[in-house]
Amino acid sequence: MMSTIPKIDFDESTHTYRVAGVVIPSATQIITGLAMVDFGAVPKHNLIEGRDRGREVHAICESFDKGILSIPSIDPRLVGYFKAYLQFCKDFNPEWLEIETMYYNQTWGYCMRLDRIGLIGKKIILLDLKTSQMKMPSHCIQTALYQKGWEENTGKKIHERWVLQLVEDGKYKIKEHKNNSDFSYALSAVMVYKWKVQNNMDYDIKANLEMFNF
Repeated sequence: MMSTIPKIDFDESTHTYRVAGVVIPSATQIITGLAMVDFGAVPKHNLIEGRDRGREVHAICESFDKGILSIPSIDPRLVGYFKAYLQFCKDFNPEWLEIETMYYNQTWGYCMRLDRIGLIGKKIILLDLKTSQMKMPSHCIQTALYQKGWEENTGKKIHERWVLQLVEDGKYKIKEHKNNSDFSYALSAVMVYKWKVQNNMDYDIKANLEMFNF
C-alpha cells in the first residue's frame, strides 16, 4: 500500500535529514557508520576532492536533465564525466521519472536521496551515479535500501538496480545489482545501526561518521 510521503527537511551544510524535527539517518550514513565502506587507506584530502567532484558532477547532470544547463560554464576538469553521462543517455535514451528526489522510509526509519528513477525500455530502473573509480561492495546495499524505500513510498516496483560509473575519459560503466539477498543484508544493517544508537553503543558509528564526514 502506498504511504503518505512526509515532508523532509534537509540541511545541505551538515548533510542532515529531519522529519517532523527529528534527525533521521540516511542510507549512506548507515553504511558509513557501520564501516561497510572502507576509505581508511585513502588520504583525507583525496576523499574531500572526490566528494566535491561527485557533488559537482551530480549538479551538472541534474541541470542537464532538467534542461537548465549552460554547457560553456562546465569546469574543464569535469567535461569528461559529463561526456560520459551524455553518451549513456544517447545509448539508453532514459525517460526520467524522478531526479534527485528525497524519501523517508517510515517502516525502517531512514532517509535517502535517489539520483534517478526512470524508464529504460519498459523497465523501471533505479540509477545511482558514481564518479569514484573505487568499486565498493556496499554499493549493492545502498541501492537495495533505495529500492526498498522508493517502493514502500510509491507502491510501484523497480525492475533493476544500476550503478552508473562516470569516468574522466568520457566513458562509462554500468553495474547491475541482481542479488535479492542484498535486501536482507541492507535491512539488517539498518536494525543494527538503530540498536547501537538506542543502546548508546554507537561510539564507533560516531567516530566513522566524523572521520569520513560524508
